[in-house]
Amino acid sequence: MRLDRATIKTDRLNSERLINTLREKGVQLHCIKKSDHSLTFDVCSDNVAKCIECLENKNIQYDVVSKRDKSTIQNFAFGQLVLGFWIILYIFVTIFLCSYCYWVEVDAPTQTTKIAVEKIIAEQGLNQAFSKKKFDSKGLEKTILDRINNIAFVDISMVGSKLNISVRQQHLPPAQPIEYDKIVAGYDCIVERVLVSSGTAVVKAGDRVSKGQVLIDGYIDLGDPNDPANIRRQVPASGVVYGRVWKSKRVSLAEEYVEAVPTGTSMNTTSISVLGWDWKKPKLPPYQHYQTSTTSCVFGNFFPVTYHKTTYHEVKYIHQKVDEKYIQSQIDNAKMEIMADLEESAKPIRTWNFQKKLDKIYILDIYYEVEMPINVGG
Repeated sequence: MRLDRATIKTDRLNSERLINTLREKGVQLHCIKKSDHSLTFDVCSDNVAKCIECLENKNIQYDVVSKRDKSTIQNFAFGQLVLGFWIILYIFVTIFLCSYCYWVEVDAPTQTTKIAVEKIIAEQGLNQAFSKKKFDSKGLEKTILDRINNIAFVDISMVGSKLNISVRQQHLPPAQPIEYDKIVAGYDCIVERVLVSSGTAVVKAGDRVSKGQVLIDGYIDLGDPNDPANIRRQVPASGVVYGRVWKSKRVSLAEEYVEAVPTGTSMNTTSISVLGWDWKKPKLPPYQHYQTSTTSCVFGNFFPVTYHKTTYHEVKYIHQKVDEKYIQSQIDNAKMEIMADLEESAKPIRTWNFQKKLDKIYILDIYYEVEMPINVGG
């Protein structure tokens, strides 16, 4: 094999004589370096073979530290070409991937508005990867403004490969108060307090009234109501009437119920979505019955990677007999449902419940007595 260049290392013993001998043979030496124990020099071109032949004829121990031949140069050049190809390919792939959007994030003032915007996004196919060049932000903005009421403006921006949509609601002017001819009861109740701001109260505290009965009438007497000369003037009826209202809920329970009891065994699985596509899907657990909890996090804007961790908790369904503890839990749930349906201004006064058993069914009647505004415009 023909060497184009070699770095040779020999013993320093008689180094000056060796250098002179090689030069006499016509061997050109370069980069000569002497250390305490060795002599190192470079030999180029055709002198490489002549130098090695001379060293071997004189039985001089040598070591070719490095060498370069045509195949080495060709391999190096080929390696550089391959590296350059992969760099160029990486640049083109990166440019291509960056031309798509893979993730949409919606910021809305209410959950209802957010769901409505996400529905429009799904209809336009923007919930999957889409081309940034073909994306019409003005069209999407117009669609959101046209289809969702009370929207002041829509801000759409592209950050990396993520589309941000920010929706802001319109601030409507305060509604003008409605004037009523009379105020009537919205519930069957017992009147607790009557606060009149305009008109005349026709009921008083302690009166039992029915739904629809007049509470405040839209007039005022300028004199004695029993005087025939009294002048009655029509005015708007307004005010607040508080009354005691009864709310109730009935719950029916069978003698047995099925309860999901955790066994204490669980399994964690992970899944990864890259650029909007599922790269690794979660494995289902070997359990017959289970409950799940999932946490997710997203990394990156240009190439978003979504990591999901799902925990499967094994459960067994067991038939249980209804006991007092279970009955009390159902009563508590019913009470919470009643309270959730009450107006914010309602004030609970007392509560009670009745329990009876018919054949194999428990009947629970839960009652709430609350004080609350009972008036509506009439």
